[in-house]
Amino acid sequence: MDNKPIIRIGYINIADHLILGVTERKVLKNEEVFKYLHLKTVPFIDWQTLSLAFSRDEINAAFMLAPLAMDHFRKGEDLRLVLLGHRNGSVLITNKSANIKTIQDLKGKDILIPFHLSTHNILLHKLLKDHNLEIGIGKDVEVQTVAPSKMPTHVEIDTQGSIGGFLVAEPFGSNVIKAGLGDEFELSKNIWPGHPCCV
Repeated sequence: MDNKPIIRIGYINIADHLILGVTERKVLKNEEVFKYLHLKTVPFIDWQTLSLAFSRDEINAAFMLAPLAMDHFRKGEDLRLVLLGHRNGSVLITNKSANIKTIQDLKGKDILIPFHLSTHNILLHKLLKDHNLEIGIGKDVEVQTVAPSKMPTHVEIDTQGSIGGFLVAEPFGSNVIKAGLGDEFELSKNIWPGHPCCV
C-alpha cells in the first residue's frame, strides 16, 4: 500500500465535467497513473448538495459554477481556482407545450435554471434585460431552480406550457430536443460570447 492521498473531486453529471469522467476511466484501465495522488470522483445531483459537501470538507475539490466558487471565496473559505472548465456550452431550450416563437412569448412563463448562483442565471438576466423583459415574482418571467437532470422531466410533465423552457449545460437540452419536447432557442455563446461557466 502506498502513501499517496486520495483526492475526492465532486462534480455533476454534465458534459462540462466530462474531462473528469474520461480521466477516471483512464485511471481504472491503467492508461493513466497519478504519481502523487489517487483520484476518487464523487457525483452529485444538484449544486446545493455539492456546495455543502465542499464547505464541509467532504470533498477536496470540485467542478463548480463560477459564481458559486466566487461565493465560497466571499465567505472566506480557503480555495484555489486551478482550472477553467470551459467557456460557452449552455443552451436555452423552449418547451414545445409553451409554444414559444419569440423572446416576448416568454412573458408569463417560468424558466428553469440549475442554481441561483450560476452563470445561467446571469445569462438569463442579460438576455431578458436586452429584450426589455423583467425577471422576478410577479414580473414578466419567473425563475425556478431545478437540478439539471430533473429539467427534462419538468418539461415532459408540463403539458399546460407554464414552463417556457430551461437554460443549462448539455446533455439535457439535446435529450429534450431528441424526445420531441423542446426546441433550441438560443446558445449561451450568443448571449455572452466567451462566458465562463464551471471552474
